[in-house]
Amino acid sequence: MDIKIKKINFEGNILKVIKVTVTEMRGINNHQKYDFDLYQIEARSPMSTREITLTVDFIEKKVSGDIIAFGD
Repeated sequence: MDIKIKKINFEGNILKVIKVTVTEMRGINNHQKYDFDLYQIEARSPMSTREITLTVDFIEKKVSGDIIAFGD
């Protein structure tokens, strides 16, 4: 899947998106179905870089994620 994002608004700050990766995961593991997408976004402001990871679980109908920030 190809996603083109140039900027995101995060906590009132406009961040320039450097890289977006999307991984679609579907299958069966130990007799349990899984179906989710993993979004990895690297975004920068003048003072810091953020790595945002989002998981969209289509079976459980849940969205979860983490943010790691580097810099000031």
